[in-house]
Order: sequence, then structure tokens, then C-alpha cells
Amino acid sequence: MKTFVLTDYYDMLVGFRLSGIDGEYVEVDQSLDRLKELLKDKTIGTIIITRKILKAHEEEILELKIKSKHAMITAVPVAGEVFENDLAKYIRDSIGVKL
Repeated sequence: MKTFVLTDYYDMLVGFRLSGIDGEYVEVDQSLDRLKELLKDKTIGTIIITRKILKAHEEEILELKIKSKHAMITAVPVAGEVFENDLAKYIRDSIGVKL
């Protein structure tokens, strides 16, 4: 199984390609259709997307994650994007303590 990057951030695409991972640049509004096409490819085991793409189509992508039997979809932040640890956010929101 191979890994594929679907990104709206060109520098991220270049970085993954330099490390030997195939990928494609897409506009955010076209990313959901392309993601659905990639999920039909049984040779792809992991699809990496940007958090911006996830946020734009969150409900649909979460549904695709649940339904997909062979590919894992994971979202990563791009350079300069503030990344907040989900566990730390959950704790802070629950008890009001910043970690």
C-alpha cells in the first residue's frame, strides 16, 4: 500500500515528493471530489490532507473516514499553521486550565 498527499499548499507537496511520496495539488473547493476518487484506488493505504481541506469539508471527510475500509485519511498542519493538540484543548475546555 502506498501513501498519497492531497494538498492545497504547494510547499507541502514539494516536501513530500522529495521524501518519495506521491501527491497532487488541488484547490480546496475541488479537494473533496478528488479525495473520493483516490479512495477508489485500492493501492493507496494512507491519504494525507491539509487541515484546511479537512475544515472545509469536515462532515463529509469524517463520513468518508468511517466508511473507508482500506485507506486511512489523516490531516496535517502546513508550515506556519498553529497546531493545537486535541487532548490539551479538551482538558483546557473541560477544566479551564491551560497546559
